[in-house]
Amino acid sequence: VDSVTHRFDSHPIHKLCYYASTTTKEELRQAIAYHQSLTPVQPVQDQFGMTPSHILLSSPTPRQDLLLVLFEHYPPSILEDTRSTIGGKRAVDYVLSRWNLL
Repeated sequence: VDSVTHRFDSHPIHKLCYYASTTTKEELRQAIAYHQSLTPVQPVQDQFGMTPSHILLSSPTPRQDLLLVLFEHYPPSILEDTRSTIGGKRAVDYVLSRWNLL
């Protein structure tokens, strides 16, 4: 339970994507800039193997504007080709299954 409750404590980009309905593009850009300034750079995946785009695209109403901010700073291949450790799904698989396209 503790790992789920504090899942985003060390992943502020994931947290902003999780709370996408209230996140601004500027907040996300600032969190990404901070993340990229860390030495050594921290992994883009959380402890469940999910990237920020997994979190964003698994929401009931994924926001295209925030996804575009993620793509400005991270190559789409990093965000989309990485499989989560939960069911082996790519971030885009969450959207496709939600829209019944899988």
